[in-house]
Amino acid sequence: MPVTNPNDMSRAFVDAVNAGDLNALLGLYDPNVKHVLRSGKTVEGKSGVRETLERLIAAKGEMQINNKYCIVNGEIALVRAEWSFAGIGLDGKPMESHGNSAEVLRCGSDGIWRYLVDSPFGAD
Repeated sequence: MPVTNPNDMSRAFVDAVNAGDLNALLGLYDPNVKHVLRSGKTVEGKSGVRETLERLIAAKGEMQINNKYCIVNGEIALVRAEWSFAGIGLDGKPMESHGNSAEVLRCGSDGIWRYLVDSPFGAD
């Protein structure tokens, strides 16, 4: 579902993850997104973020997010959220992860907000 209010981005992300909907997740990202991995490495574009999202969906877990703030300045927004995820790791055992994200959103000419910078651990 397209996000027309930047305050709704985290909820849209959680809904897509919990539904296992990779296409909905990818739709939340700007084509030129910069995504920061846990290692600190940055990947670019939807093709770069796809692998991370595929692993997240494969864990068949449940995500929760609590927005701390969303600051909007025109067509740009800064979002910080606390998140947690519980699922199944690559080894088949239960796993949990959590973090504090820092994200930059941009509103397109179509009125839809998308991730421009996504750093899931950027506010840890």
